Amino acid sequence: MKKFVIFVLFLNFVFSSKCPAGSFLLPFMLTCHRYLDCNDIKSIRIVKELNSGFVKTVYLAKWKHYNVVLMKPNRFGFDDDFKTGLSMLKLMNPNDKVTQLIGYCEERNIILTEYHMNGDARNVLALMEKNSSVDTIENRLKLCINYAELLQMLHSGPYGTRVACDSNTLEKLLSQFLVTSDLKLIVNDVDALPQVQLNSSIVCGSRRLAGDFVAPEQKSTSVIGYNEKTDIWKAASVCQYFIEGHKDSKIVLYSIYEMHKQCKNRDPNLRPSADELVDGYKRVLYDLIASRSEL
Repeated sequence: MKKFVIFVLFLNFVFSSKCPAGSFLLPFMLTCHRYLDCNDIKSIRIVKELNSGFVKTVYLAKWKHYNVVLMKPNRFGFDDDFKTGLSMLKLMNPNDKVTQLIGYCEERNIILTEYHMNGDARNVLALMEKNSSVDTIENRLKLCINYAELLQMLHSGPYGTRVACDSNTLEKLLSQFLVTSDLKLIVNDVDALPQVQLNSSIVCGSRRLAGDFVAPEQKSTSVIGYNEKTDIWKAASVCQYFIEGHKDSKIVLYSIYEMHKQCKNRDPNLRPSADELVDGYKRVLYDLIASRSEL
């Protein structure tokens, strides 16, 4: 029994360890493996198409006995966009908040990443609702914290200030994040994360955006650019989506009302930062847990 416990602890250590740059570690692999290259990709078998977007098609594939994700451009003329995605994955790996890069072949425009069977964040509430012990208001609020921490990484992490451009609707935004086996969100689609330079701004795409989900400055007829505060405007809607519908949602929605009201300020400068969102959600979670313990 003691040997078994030691072995389990060893496996937990291995699976939680980060690999050096240029290598990866999939579940049940005991050592890191160098990135797969063009020669390795020749032996990979495509199983089925998972989805197809404007820039790329995504497939479930098999490498040895492992499920992996294989991506390639689905239209001529989008090679540059695809290569931007690869360069971002290289820049942001290894990182437990970002999908794991496991290989690529630049001459064939192929990228390989880790496969997550839970799919993207559009599925996360349905996954939680399957188990009442998991679908608690505390865990719903943890999704808000999780999402805010991903914005924190994008806005003030080591990769510069990045704006999540491919997020014009709630459904489109949620599709950019994967759900891990322990129901955590990680950044997946990194094709459209332009960097905001100091005292500068960016524009997402070549046309004016529309709809209630996008920030007001993104809909302006005289738009000259905007920054990461567009993500904060949308973050309030994302968190409310996670919270609303749960039987215990009222107390949490009341507690986060003022912060979300600030997120929806028409003046981007008056919206909170991702750091402040994380702190605010955590305070509400701590208060919620404390109130439960007093009962």
